[in-house]
Formats: sequence, C-alpha cells, structure tokens
Amino acid sequence: MIENKVRQYEETLAKIEEMVKALKQEIPHIADQTLICACYLILGKVINACKSIIILARHGSNQEFVELVRSAQESCALVLLFCLDDKTDRLSSWFEGKIIEHANFRDLMDELFAKSDIHPSIKEGIDHKKMSTDIYRVMSKYTHCSYAAILDSVDVFMEDFDFEKRAGFHYVLEHEYMLKSLLGNMIVSMKALYIKLGKEEERATADQLHTDLMGERTEQDLIDLLNKTR
Repeated sequence: MIENKVRQYEETLAKIEEMVKALKQEIPHIADQTLICACYLILGKVINACKSIIILARHGSNQEFVELVRSAQESCALVLLFCLDDKTDRLSSWFEGKIIEHANFRDLMDELFAKSDIHPSIKEGIDHKKMSTDIYRVMSKYTHCSYAAILDSVDVFMEDFDFEKRAGFHYVLEHEYMLKSLLGNMIVSMKALYIKLGKEEERATADQLHTDLMGERTEQDLIDLLNKTR
C-alpha cells in the first residue's frame, strides 16, 4: 500500500522538479541575492528532502519520515513568506544568514485569511491562528522527542521498541497524507512565485498539477467538511 502511494507521489515530484529546474535559466549567478534565487535554492532543498522522505517511507521509518516532512514544510513556508510578504527585510536578513522564525509565516497567513473573501461559514468556524499553531506543535513533537510521538515507536505485539519497524510501516501509512500535503504546498509555493514574477502560463500549469494531486474542492466542499468536524 505504501509503495502504491509513493509511486504516485514520485510522479508528481518529478514534475515539480522540472518546474523548479526551469527557474535556473533566469538566475545569472547562483549566488545572486534575489527572490527567485532564494526560492530556487530553498525548493531545491525541499525536492531532495522529498526524495529522502520517500526512501524513509519505503523502509517504514515513521519517526524520521515525520521529522523530515516537518523540516521541508517549514522550507515551503519560507518561500511563501518571501513571495507574499511586502516586507523585503526578511529576505535580506535570510541572505545575511539569519533564521526566519516560522511564527512570521503563521502570522502572515492569519492576516491574509482574515482579509480573504472566503465564505463566512468557513471563516466563522475556524480559529486560523490556533489551528496553524496546533498543527505546527503536533509535528514538532516528533522533532523534540516527546513521549506522545515516541509511542509510535512501540511494537504493541512484542511489547518492545519497534526495532523491526512493524509499527513504523503502520504509522507511515497513517501519515502518508503528510507527504501529499507537502507536495501540494510545494506547488502552492511555485504558484506564489510565478504570480510574483508575472508568469501566468507557468502558474496555470502549476494550478492544474495541484488539482491533479489534491483533487478539486469547491467552497461548499469545505463548508461540508468543516461541519463534519464540529
């Protein structure tokens, strides 16, 4: 089951990699301190991370799988922050070697969510800032070796640590949606960059790739989903 999922994701990843590599022709020098060069470097890192994540999935390495997904998601968030934020000082700070905290991205997305024209039924039912912070904290449990996360590494049948990865394969299958979400966020990051660069044809291609991966959702679909979770 994992192999079947992974093969589908590899096909999408190959298309994303092709899109990212195409950016290189617009970068005169790899050390240019520009938006496009920053995004190119970061997305290149995420692509390589995804290749490693797929290897981990195939080996049932759940803990490492989630840790690397979290790191890659933060990298995607950085690309979106640079593309959507009007403050260019963050990009300059990044080139100076400073760490841009993930909280900056969550705050920006919360502002954009509040200003968006999303259906009131969705807006009223979501505390966006709390939701995004909660998701970040749950994934952080794997990075910081919390007891709740490490329980995934217990083989309940052998009553021992999961050295043989019996539980690992089970939880990789439970968490494979995280890789799908990561690929989706990579495409969204590319879309944001294309919009910033005025590349409408490329943005449309990314749009279609995102729909092919994630499926098409209407506002009513989101309202129905929200009602189910209440």
